[in-house]
Amino acid sequence: MNVVKYPIEDNNNQIYISVNIITNDAALVTADVNLLINDKRHLIGKSENGEHFIPKSSIGIANELANGLLVIDAVIDLRLVDKELWENCFKNLSIKYILEGGKEKKSYQLLPEDYKYKSDTGEKIVTKKFIRLRQV
Repeated sequence: MNVVKYPIEDNNNQIYISVNIITNDAALVTADVNLLINDKRHLIGKSENGEHFIPKSSIGIANELANGLLVIDAVIDLRLVDKELWENCFKNLSIKYILEGGKEKKSYQLLPEDYKYKSDTGEKIVTKKFIRLRQV
């Protein structure tokens, strides 16, 4: 499991996340952000109606988030995309995870070492990104 770290400070700053999923326009996307902290899971934000993004969503107050783990899941459904384009959709999928309110505004990418696979038929792509909120 590849985990990147986002630096937050011990203050009352509001921390935010937004996610942009760049793929074929005809693809339907289901994505959500969950925060795992103190043995609890909290839904922070999600895509709506197959949209390719999760709008800017509040994660919470910095001094209450130390060592929280963000888990961002996305499922890209390609059934409405021409089948001959599915492999290119998989290869060229780009996801940006933007965090702000911490030490600095920072953008992360879906990387080759992150969790990314396609279904046996190729019609679905599943990704998972982990971001640790690390107090500095």
